[in-house]
Amino acid sequence: MKILITAFAIVLAIASDLTGPILDQIKLTYVPESQTVSVGEKVIFKNSDVVLHNVHAYLGKKTAFNWSIPPGASMSKTFKEAGEYIILCDLHPNMFAYITVEEE
Repeated sequence: MKILITAFAIVLAIASDLTGPILDQIKLTYVPESQTVSVGEKVIFKNSDVVLHNVHAYLGKKTAFNWSIPPGASMSKTFKEAGEYIILCDLHPNMFAYITVEEE
């Protein structure tokens, strides 16, 4: 019983951290395809598909981050540097999105 309560508490802690703008992976597309956030703002990356995706973000030619996200999972990223990020899924080359991060 103690293990179940601990696992539930961990899930709640993770879920409570997942608030903010969402970039979802649905039907092999990113939704929305484009969004603007401020420096210091957190974006949630969600995989609503039944297949594995990754989120490969570029700032210019430099990889900013590259994560695998299993079906039904979510991750968050706080953007600390302004610029236009190109978001790709290396597993599905037709998937792309843009996140513009602006100074406040």
